Order: sequence, then C-alpha cells, then structure tokens
Amino acid sequence: MRLRRHFGDTARSTRRGRATPASIVAAGTVIPEKTVIEPNSLVVGVPGKTRRKLGPEDEQMILRYARNYLDYTQTYLNERRLKTENPG
Repeated sequence: MRLRRHFGDTARSTRRGRATPASIVAAGTVIPEKTVIEPNSLVVGVPGKTRRKLGPEDEQMILRYARNYLDYTQTYLNERRLKTENPG
C-alpha cells in the first residue's frame, strides 16, 4: 500500500488549487484558488493552511489505520455472512 494523497470527505478545492503527493487535506478544508500544497504537508482550515510537515512516522501511522480499517471491514463482512447462513 503506497500513500499518495488523502482528501477528507468534505474537503473543497477551488479552481486550479493543487495538492501534491503525500499531502493530507483535512475534511472541511477549503483550498483557495491557485494554492499549491507542498509535498508531505498537513493542510487544515478555511482557508486551508499548512499546519506542519509530515514525516515518515505519519505515513506509517496512516498505513496502520488503513490496514485496521480493512481488517474491520473483513470482520464485519464475515460476521454478516455467518448471520445470513445461520439465521436465528
């Protein structure tokens, strides 16, 4: 799994704003027009501003959370399948 970039579910980008690989834009953030986000940046707020640079430990944490989410999904699907096969 390779971290490229992540946008929050409700992040907004105005025309010609750009995020670079490995940047994180928080949910609800508005990226002003013509804004270029530097690599490995955490961007938050309205308007979106770089709060800090992300390091390798941040990428590892994000990948760990992503793996956990996939595991939770698989657990849910397995339990749902078992309930469907054995109702009651």
